[in-house]
Amino acid sequence: MEGVEPDKDTFFSHPHSVYSRLDYFFMFQRDLHRVKNCSIGTMDLSDHTPVYINVLLGSDKKNTILRLNTGMLNQMRQQIRTDIKNYLDENDNGEVSPQMLWDASKAILRGKIIGYCSRLKKQRK
Repeated sequence: MEGVEPDKDTFFSHPHSVYSRLDYFFMFQRDLHRVKNCSIGTMDLSDHTPVYINVLLGSDKKNTILRLNTGMLNQMRQQIRTDIKNYLDENDNGEVSPQMLWDASKAILRGKIIGYCSRLKKQRK
């Protein structure tokens, strides 16, 4: 594959004074055609060498807008309140900024709502 350096090592063990290849990219065989090139950088600050990969993700845009099923919110109201309370109890320790806490809570709730809706959809099928 173009850009691959098969004989270049990516890790140096100081205790053993040995170089070895430690860093890899794992991907599905079906996606190998997407790899444009990959390369191994130089070992500067660490005992590890950076490994780079350029992947073509395609130019065709997919319309994957997630729309919240607001009807589910009424069914989940108590569960959402419990989830928010649990999240704040576990994560609001005074060291995290309110903005970070809010952004992370939105991501957590989004995942929980998606999971709940997915579970209901599977039950209907």
